[in-house]
Amino acid sequence: MKLASVPERWAKFPRKNRMSAGHKANGMAVLNRFVAYMNHHWPQCKDLIDVRERQVAAFLEAESARGISARTWNVTLGLLKSVFAKLEPSADAYTQYLRNAKQRTEQTVHRQPFTAEEVERILEAAKKDEVLRGPVHVACFTALRKGDACCLKWEAVDLKAGMIQATTSKTGERVEIPILPPLAEELSLCTREESEYVFPKAARMYLDAKKRSTLNTRFKAMMADAGFVLDSKASKAGRPPLPRLTPEETRKKAERALELSNFQSRKKEKMRKVLDAYLEGKTLPEIAKRMKISKSTVSLHLNTMEEICHCAIYRHRGPTASDDAIQTLAAPSEDRLKRGSKYGWHSFRTTFITQALSAGMPEELVRRVTGHSAVDIVRKHYFRPNTETFRREFARVADGFYQPESGGGEGPDLERVRGILKGMTARTWKEDRERLLKLLSVRSDL
Repeated sequence: MKLASVPERWAKFPRKNRMSAGHKANGMAVLNRFVAYMNHHWPQCKDLIDVRERQVAAFLEAESARGISARTWNVTLGLLKSVFAKLEPSADAYTQYLRNAKQRTEQTVHRQPFTAEEVERILEAAKKDEVLRGPVHVACFTALRKGDACCLKWEAVDLKAGMIQATTSKTGERVEIPILPPLAEELSLCTREESEYVFPKAARMYLDAKKRSTLNTRFKAMMADAGFVLDSKASKAGRPPLPRLTPEETRKKAERALELSNFQSRKKEKMRKVLDAYLEGKTLPEIAKRMKISKSTVSLHLNTMEEICHCAIYRHRGPTASDDAIQTLAAPSEDRLKRGSKYGWHSFRTTFITQALSAGMPEELVRRVTGHSAVDIVRKHYFRPNTETFRREFARVADGFYQPESGGGEGPDLERVRGILKGMTARTWKEDRERLLKLLSVRSDL
């Protein structure tokens, strides 16, 4: 087995489920780095069986030096282990190192759930972006992941029955999700075009590998408008913050970056005008009004300019957000090449699960919505009640601590009863009836 052929052979491994494009791209990138590393440091090593323990260990150490997280290091280790186990299990690298190599302790960055007030701000900001508006509403009220929300198909939506039934792209699990009133209202605004997708513009962006990053850029701009900002500190460990230059120096850098970019000339001209107005002290609403574009588009251009110029441009502050409303998107880290996002697309999933479990929804129903097969995953990674929610729920039940049981009581939790009744459907009425009877049984006169 030639080293150079390893990435392609790995991509053709038989698998139970079809490999996603993203997983394939990531795996190929790691293996190509491994092959390039071997060619550079040990060019005489042409076959996979000739790879030694120290050489694989050196590659993994070089990956650590790049600043990758423990999670990424473990994934790289697992990938190399599977490659050697299937292609050259007798190689020294596998028998002496990979087969018994221990994984590193991971430091998970848990997504934080949004509060009701934060969700309201985000949905209001999303209305200004025609591409993100629909997918953000879907992510918020269904717990679908970003790709599934952007690529939601009409065949999965039954507005008459009030249900979404779809297969998740990550796990292949079938999910059933009742359509809540705010989402039903949003979906009713969508027109069934020739496209099979509910949000064709978002779907095209997500499915195009070259344009997918644009969704993230637009999302950051939308979150900035809602009062959430990317921390001004470096996004890479050890890298200093972006320098803040004078307006004239910034213009020169921007002009040079635009010349080297592959943007269309029309877009370059718009970006120049937005930057000039912003450096003159104009606010986002003023620029949007002058150029007849949305504030989100203005934010998008400013963020893009900052990325290609490598200097601080955007002030990272929503135009209407108060100081108390500003929150950072990134989680601090000492040893990560890229910091995890505390508040991102996946936070909608965490928010939905936290709200559902806090409201008393059975875990079995929550997992039917999210597609999780294991209860532990939901509890460990997604149930993240904030301090206020924790205190409120604790206070609600604390009065009954250490109290003797009695046949009477003060009656059922009316809010919970109301919630069960509102969520009752033709499919769940039997189970919901039993839950209601159990709640009502606390009053003998009922």
